[in-house]
Amino acid sequence: MTTYPQQTRTLVLALISGLAIAATSLAPCAGTNTGLQGRTWVLKAHSPDFRIPKGELTVRFENGRIGGRGGINTFFGSYTLQDGKLAVSGIGSTKMAGDPDLMVQESLYFQALEKVVGFEASAYRLVLKDADGRFLLLFEPEGVSEANRPIIHAPTSGEPVGPNVTVAGRTGSSRQGVINIVTDVYADGRLWASVPGHRDRTTSTGKYRMRIATPRPKESIAGKLRYVVRVVELDSKDQPRGPEAWVVLLARD
Repeated sequence: MTTYPQQTRTLVLALISGLAIAATSLAPCAGTNTGLQGRTWVLKAHSPDFRIPKGELTVRFENGRIGGRGGINTFFGSYTLQDGKLAVSGIGSTKMAGDPDLMVQESLYFQALEKVVGFEASAYRLVLKDADGRFLLLFEPEGVSEANRPIIHAPTSGEPVGPNVTVAGRTGSSRQGVINIVTDVYADGRLWASVPGHRDRTTSTGKYRMRIATPRPKESIAGKLRYVVRVVELDSKDQPRGPEAWVVLLARD
């Protein structure tokens, strides 16, 4: 397991903080329970590589029971929630067969759910992690309005980037609003830092263009480093106005 020295992290974050303008991280504290239970969550990305799933995979936590759709089969099981820790067990499912690739994806999804220990939940975001703090699954609530999601025109997901990058796009409704950007830095699947970016008002057409830092842990291997750049529109109370837009960027060798 790679460990990043505290002085490295402190130095990088100190340099970055000078670039932030009234910045606020959107990442909630691990283990918060805002909206985790009693909602249906739709899988948006899985594994440390943040792969986009094929088809619709869902999960729902309610009264100690877990259930949802795996892409081909429906599944069920149990969970416990205690002292900010989430544990899933006894995953079972119906026995329908289907496309081989979807069957593999479904099996990996069920295995990931049974590895869950940590989580972060907010109004528009659910992240599940394993015992080592590695990212497993990212969800959004079912039925969110795409009209309220910001648009990211650049950069493109999968693009290799250096120490900084320009993020450009517009608000989902093309209206003037407040945009906040956060860069989550994942090293070997673990969240290394959540770096606040610019928080600023867009133009009258909803367009924004902001340069953000993409720091790199000194000991990290480029192939195991991911930047998840999250863009969200905020309301007058600095709360998310709708779901996030995000891209996953790679560290340039």
